[in-house]
Amino acid sequence: MNPEWDFYMFGDADIVAYLEHSNYKILRPLYEIVATGAIRADLWRYLIIYDYGGVYFDIDAWAWAPLRNFIPEDVAVVTSSMTAGLLCQWALIYRPGHFIMSATAKEAFQSVLRVVTGEEDWKIHEYEWKEKVTGPPALSRAFERTSKLVRGRPEDKMIMYLNDEFGHQMRNRYGELNPEKYAKKTDSLEDAHWGDYSKSMFYPDIDRERFVKEKEVWMERIGKLFPDVESGPIVYLDGPETFITS
Repeated sequence: MNPEWDFYMFGDADIVAYLEHSNYKILRPLYEIVATGAIRADLWRYLIIYDYGGVYFDIDAWAWAPLRNFIPEDVAVVTSSMTAGLLCQWALIYRPGHFIMSATAKEAFQSVLRVVTGEEDWKIHEYEWKEKVTGPPALSRAFERTSKLVRGRPEDKMIMYLNDEFGHQMRNRYGELNPEKYAKKTDSLEDAHWGDYSKSMFYPDIDRERFVKEKEVWMERIGKLFPDVESGPIVYLDGPETFITS
């Protein structure tokens, strides 16, 4: 259905190898203290899409139309809204080096650091509502901060579908493929993905004190990898802020 696309599937070992041989090797200690699989996958997807661009789909995503039907060649971002005003994160469609992906990677890694160092308002997420650390809320926070930079330039053209199925052309089928996990405890997709509230998002033997002592160093390290695009000298032409299709 999509002969013009190359497809790659990454497992845990592939992700570690990518980190080890990329500019993000320095982040590996922060990545490896995370035990929750969904959070590890979140961190990786932002890095790979920021680096290479293209399309990321969760393995349980399902498309019933060719990608070219809803991913035009002349756009920088294709995204879709979800419930509660959040952006779709099980599908990421961005051009390489896009500032929204940079901001999201920065947001996610710094949020992990805030949790492990016990920062007020964040430490609760070690156990509860873990999705707020790196999931759709993190992407949405980064998008809210940076989307105002999208102005009129052709290379910044964006399509936002006003439903969570990309114009009814694809959707996530986690609930159908994993009915027992989906129905577990709270009947929420968030609980199924990010685990129950009795488990920490970190491995039990981590050296928390190291990250507490080195917190500012880590914050600076992450900031250098993912520059704050909002503070740079950016000039845009007049034009619409977003290109929206229902």
